Amino acid sequence: MRARGSHRGPDGLSVHVVVSAEGPRLNAERLARLEPFALPGADLFYCGPAGLRDAILAGLKTMGQSPRRVHAEAFELR
Repeated sequence: MRARGSHRGPDGLSVHVVVSAEGPRLNAERLARLEPFALPGADLFYCGPAGLRDAILAGLKTMGQSPRRVHAEAFELR
């Protein structure tokens, strides 16, 4: 996976842009490894296809890493 534009800002904000065309797709395990903190206390902001979001959230739940809140912008490329 190649993360482009990763940034850690003030107040614990981190931003990762993952381009699937440049490497493996994002999944729950990769998302959990990107962050140095436990996801259960975090707010997750997501922009992408609804199916990928659902798969990531299901994987995080299985891992016991469900975020506190999820804010999503869904879109599909056609």
